[in-house]
Amino acid sequence: MPLPLIGLTISRSTDDVSTTQLSIPEAYAQAIAKAGGVPILIPLGLTEDALQRIITRLDGILFTGGGDIHPERYGGTMTNQCQSVDADRDRIEIFLLRQIIQAPKPFLGICRGCHIINVGLGGTLYTDISTDQPKSQEHRRSRRDMFAHPVKIKGGSQLAQVIGAEEIGVNSRHHQAIQKLAAGLTAVAFAPDGIIEAIELPSYAGLFGLGVQWHPEDMLEYKPERDLFRAFIQTARDISF
Repeated sequence: MPLPLIGLTISRSTDDVSTTQLSIPEAYAQAIAKAGGVPILIPLGLTEDALQRIITRLDGILFTGGGDIHPERYGGTMTNQCQSVDADRDRIEIFLLRQIIQAPKPFLGICRGCHIINVGLGGTLYTDISTDQPKSQEHRRSRRDMFAHPVKIKGGSQLAQVIGAEEIGVNSRHHQAIQKLAAGLTAVAFAPDGIIEAIELPSYAGLFGLGVQWHPEDMLEYKPERDLFRAFIQTARDISF
C-alpha cells in the first residue's frame, strides 16, 4: 500500500542577514512521517493554478501553526497584538482549504490551522483572548511539551472516537481563538473557560476534517496525540489506495 502524500503549509520569515526563509518546525513533518505519511512542504508565493496542480497529487493537507491571520479576513481590526501577519499565506491556505474540501480529501488544522479552517469557511476570531475575553484563563504558555489545561471533548464526535476519551490534557500556545463558528462546523472540544479547542466538519462524507487548538506534534509521547495523526494518515491512505 503506498504511503500517502501529505501537504504541509509553511511560514515565511527573514533571518539576521535579511534572507527570506520558507520553513516549518520539524515536529510537524516528523509527526506525519511517524504516523506513516510522506510530508510535502507547500511553498508560499504560488499561483492558484500551481496550487491546484499540487492538490491533485496530494492525499491530504496539514494546516500548520504560525503567525496570525490578517483581521480583514474576518471583519476584525489590526491591533498591536497581531503578530507575524502574512497576507500571502492567508490567501494560499484559504484557497487550499476550499479546494481540498471540494476534492474532497482529508485535512487537519493545528493552532493557526484550526483558525484558518474557521475563517476560511466564514467564521471569526478573537483578535486577542486576554483583550476580548479578559476573564478567560491564560492560554499562552512558554513550553509546548507540557500540559497547560484539560479539554472536554464532545461525546460521539469524530475527535472523541479518534482519541478514545472525552477529556485529555493539552499544551497551549495561542493568544487568539475562535469567536463565531463558521456555518457547517461543529465545536467538539472546550477549555475550562469555554474557549473552543477543537472543531470538525461533521458532514464531510466520512473523511477526516478536524482542527485542534493545541500542538499534538509536540507531545507524541502521549497516545491520544499519536492517535490523532494516525487517524488522519489512515484516512489519507484509504483514499490513495
